[in-house]
Amino acid sequence: MKLVAIIRMDNKYLITENGLTNKNEFPFTYCENEKEGKEILKNKLGQFELLVEFDEMKIEDMPFDGELEVFEGHVWSCVVSEKYDNIWIDYNEISDLEFEPWCEMIGEKIVEKCNVESRVSNTIKKSFQKMADALGLLIEVSDFDRRCNVFINSAGGDYCPYILSIDYDIENNTEITILQSWNVSRMYASGEKSDLYVLFANSMNILLKGVFNCFAEIVYIDVIGNDEVNAATILFEDKIKNCSIEKLSEKIDDIFMSFIMAMNIHYSIFGSYSFRLSTDEINPKYISFYDEVEVDNYIIRDDHQYYTCLEEGISLLVLSEKQYNCINLINNHKWEIIDGIDGKIIIQYEKTGKSYNFIPENRWKCVNKIIRQNALKNYTIICQENMLYVLELNTIWLIEGGYYHYWIEEEKQKIFERQKRENDILFFDKNFAWKYPVNPSRFEDLIADLIETDIKVNKVRLLGKSNNSDGGRDILIYKRILGEQGYNSNYLVIGQCKAYKNSVNKAHVTDIRDMIEHYGANGFFLAVTSNITVPLIDVLCKLGEKYEVDWWTQREIFSLLRKNFYLVERYSDLVEIIL
Repeated sequence: MKLVAIIRMDNKYLITENGLTNKNEFPFTYCENEKEGKEILKNKLGQFELLVEFDEMKIEDMPFDGELEVFEGHVWSCVVSEKYDNIWIDYNEISDLEFEPWCEMIGEKIVEKCNVESRVSNTIKKSFQKMADALGLLIEVSDFDRRCNVFINSAGGDYCPYILSIDYDIENNTEITILQSWNVSRMYASGEKSDLYVLFANSMNILLKGVFNCFAEIVYIDVIGNDEVNAATILFEDKIKNCSIEKLSEKIDDIFMSFIMAMNIHYSIFGSYSFRLSTDEINPKYISFYDEVEVDNYIIRDDHQYYTCLEEGISLLVLSEKQYNCINLINNHKWEIIDGIDGKIIIQYEKTGKSYNFIPENRWKCVNKIIRQNALKNYTIICQENMLYVLELNTIWLIEGGYYHYWIEEEKQKIFERQKRENDILFFDKNFAWKYPVNPSRFEDLIADLIETDIKVNKVRLLGKSNNSDGGRDILIYKRILGEQGYNSNYLVIGQCKAYKNSVNKAHVTDIRDMIEHYGANGFFLAVTSNITVPLIDVLCKLGEKYEVDWWTQREIFSLLRKNFYLVERYSDLVEIIL
């Protein structure tokens, strides 16, 4: 068996010239040892002074009848040398090669893959150029290793502080995934430039949330030293998935227009900034942020000041009031804070809707100290994924942390659990009664709402009106079950609801096993307004030996209503409180 390494560096593939024949035939790097094959390939490539990392999964879509195993690798570093017979071929030129017979099929697959990639790359670049021409912009587009970077200059050659980057991946040669990021351009300024990267990255990050309601985070790079920022990137959370090549141009146009719009708004609010260092003295009021948290680095320029405490992850930008139009930004942003269990939940209201972020308790304490000890009054808070901003007049406080919106679901569940415990205390003596006749559809809605309070439940689906043909299914319950392969969110339990005044018996619930197997479910759930008979309980217990089975009678439902008392008012047409 041959183990083959397909090695890629940027837009080039590695092949080796075969000097044993008169033909110009080319093989890929390979070895013929099955055991520790990838390590052997690494060592072999290491002899050519190439440092390579392989993807965990081998390429699965190449049918080699078990004779070949193909791995894709990416070069981390290499030494260019003429003493080796390595040849790096651009992916656009690989179709012109003649491969050795044993690797012809690999070559065909690579050529097919490269042709699709070339088409995607050309579509992206043409779309950018078309939009730039329509807007009267001068751009340069670079393309390497499935990434397109767009550099923008105006007709006058003005400096643009941002680079638009598009990373793309192609699955099955048809489905394209797009992820965009905005990189802060290289700063042409003398001395340390940390303040400039921080200023441009965070001012745009504020706009993305405060105006466009986009979730994004900032990544800093310190290639020179741990105390100096040398690059900054704004990473967007949202990906465009399963995009076809036919729809690609339209998506790229939307991204480019949003990018240009954001830059124009940024200029109108933050203005343009000089890179000139100032001879002004440091402002004593900014030496200490609060208590004993003191500044460990600062940079003062003509139109802004930057103070930071790296250990605490807190920074301050003081902007020139002549440049910074903060009033509209502060006045148009609405927000509120809700107490959680492990921190706070901030709700931010924008024209495009509202969003939620989680603020850990320790970072909220920092925010309060900054507000209190600096006597901030007319301020607003804008929270992004890994940065929280406190804005007042010409100052912007930056508090680094983990404020990710996806933590909200976990915090909400903890709040639900707390409310249940509180309701147990407040409403333990409340008794209920059904208002017969109970509407079957409304009863199903009530049961669905109660089921959703369970942290193990991923989602609940109602099958529609109760008199529809549903195959014995009223509710589909999808649970999150932890297994050997991680969480399974498609664990299905089929639910039935019976709004009967009398007890439910075996004749009312039939063919349960057949229904479970027919729909490929993992369990069965029954909810009734009254009680169930002993023979039916015996049937359910027997079924529980193979499947997950549970049931709620009036007792269990009323107990859950005490813990989720807010539902009582919502379903006052079904249930009443007995004093």
